[in-house]
Amino acid sequence: MKQYKFLQLDMDGVFADFYTLLEHWFNVNHWKEIESRELILNTLKGTDFFYKIPLFPNSLDLLRMIDEKTKGQWNILSTPLEGDFINSVYHKNRWLNNVFKKAKVKPLDKLFTKDKWKYATANDRPNLLVDDRPENLKLFIEKGQGLGIRYQNNESNYKKFIKKIDALS
Repeated sequence: MKQYKFLQLDMDGVFADFYTLLEHWFNVNHWKEIESRELILNTLKGTDFFYKIPLFPNSLDLLRMIDEKTKGQWNILSTPLEGDFINSVYHKNRWLNNVFKKAKVKPLDKLFTKDKWKYATANDRPNLLVDDRPENLKLFIEKGQGLGIRYQNNESNYKKFIKKIDALS
């Protein structure tokens, strides 16, 4: 029996190449060279940044794999840009709709919140969060009583990731 009710899939860093576009916008070799978090937030607010994010080379395959292994029981669970909720969610939705058409998949829902841990359980069963940020996973597991897998597309091993999904399915 599957160990989780729904798979909650983060967007940025998992199948959306957020950091590459961030580096391009700020003309830096690595996003950590950007002066401050505040500069990033202030620069991105009110823009269509989230509509322009590139895909990783395996993003469409990753989405199809998630859809197949969960039998369609998955959601997007993404954090909106702080201080720019409406605009960033609007552009994330536009971007996601285009990507889902290309991949020929559709999640049950698209959820946008900084408090991902609130979606850690459903009907007294744990949900599984796939996210690139350890802080999100920690809260999801500890505070929300969910399950978590860290996956950062440009750093994690895709085959190991699939094995982790299989072990929980």
